Amino acid sequence: MASEANFKRESQHYSILHLALHGEVSDTDPLYSKLKFSPADNDSTEDGYLNIYEIYNMNLNSELAVLSACNTGYGKLEKGEGLMSLGRAFQYAGVNSLLLSNWGVPDEV
Repeated sequence: MASEANFKRESQHYSILHLALHGEVSDTDPLYSKLKFSPADNDSTEDGYLNIYEIYNMNLNSELAVLSACNTGYGKLEKGEGLMSLGRAFQYAGVNSLLLSNWGVPDEV
């Protein structure tokens, strides 16, 4: 049930968000860095990837988001913009405090 659609629908109702999933950083186009959710059955509107550009359009208003995915605090440094990371997108969407990772999270360990 950890689908992108469920997260988008339910996340605004919680003061603490903890996302433990796979993440992918795009150095070439930071807006396409993403968190990977479970694929949803019979969902033609969501692809299972929550991209930075989608997070910017969300209204989260959470006190804390813990992003337990690879490199959620890593991103491309853009002049005049700052660090284009998944964490920045959550802050832009209204999250007050963030706990991020700046390294890969090994699955086997």
